[in-house]
Amino acid sequence: MRARTTLGAAAAGDLLFSLASSAIAVYPPGSTWGPRTLPDFEFVWILEGDAVWSCNGVRHPAPPGTLLLARPGTREHYRWDPARQTRHAYVHFSIERGLARLPNIDTWPLIRQLPDGDILRPLFRHLLWALHHPGPGTAASIQTTLRHMLFSFLSGSMGTASLAGTELPTVVNVALRFAMDRLERRKLRPPQIAELARAAGASPRQLHRAFQSALQCGPAAAIRLLRLDRAAFLLSDTSLDVQEIAGRVGFKNQFHFSRAFKSAFGRSPSDFRTRLATGHDAPPPAILRLRTTMRLMLSE
Repeated sequence: MRARTTLGAAAAGDLLFSLASSAIAVYPPGSTWGPRTLPDFEFVWILEGDAVWSCNGVRHPAPPGTLLLARPGTREHYRWDPARQTRHAYVHFSIERGLARLPNIDTWPLIRQLPDGDILRPLFRHLLWALHHPGPGTAASIQTTLRHMLFSFLSGSMGTASLAGTELPTVVNVALRFAMDRLERRKLRPPQIAELARAAGASPRQLHRAFQSALQCGPAAAIRLLRLDRAAFLLSDTSLDVQEIAGRVGFKNQFHFSRAFKSAFGRSPSDFRTRLATGHDAPPPAILRLRTTMRLMLSE
C-alpha cells in the first residue's frame, strides 16, 4: 500500500491516523539499510534473522520477536543478519489528530521484546491484512487496530488471557450472546430474566443457578457488567459524549450510568476515558475475571 490515505476515525476516538506504506520485506544475509531520516512513525516487527537497529547513534539488538517504534526525525540504520536472511513487517503512519492525548513523545519506548501470547503480533497481522484488503468497515478497523497497537506498545500491556478454564455452560453462553446481540442492535431496554431464560432454553431458576456457578453472580448482575463493559469500549474507541453512551447501553440517565460505572471501574466515565487516552486501563479485580471471560466467549 503506497498511496497515503487518511482513514475514517469513527472507531478511534479523537485519534486520527494516516497510513503511508506497509509490507513484509526480505533481505539476504549481510544486507544493510540506511542511514535515513524518517519522515513519519514506523512500526517494525522482526520476523526472522537477528538485526541490529541503530537509532540516533544508539545500537539496539533486534532478534526475532522484536517490535520497534521509530518516530519522525529518527536517524536510523539497519544491519541485517550476516548469516541468514532477515524478514520483517513494517507499517508507516502519521498521527493527524490527537497527538496531545498521548504521553510526551520523548518518553515513548523505542523497542519491545514480545512475550509469548502477546496481543501485538495478532494486531499487526490484522493491520497488514486490512491495509491490503479494503472493504466495508476496513477503514474504521484499521484505525482501531493501530490505536490498540500504539497504546499496548506505549504502556507495555501486551498480554492476553489464558483460554484454560474459561469455557462457559451453554445456558450462560447463549444468554450472554442474546444480551450482547441486543446491545449491538441498540435495543436500549436490557433483557428481562424471563427473556434470557427463554433464549437459553432454561427456566429462570436454572438460569440463575448456571450464572452463579459459572460467574459467581446472577444473570442481572452479569448483564449489567456486560453493559458497562460495552460502555467502556465506547468510551475508549469513540468520541461519543457520556450521556449518549449511557443511553446506548440502556441507562435512563447519565447520573445513574456514572454511578454504576464508577462502582464497577473505580472511576467516573470521564476519568476512565482520560486515563485510557494516556495508555492506562486498570479496572478493579472484582470484575476483571468476569469481563475477561465474557470477552473470550463473545469473540469466538
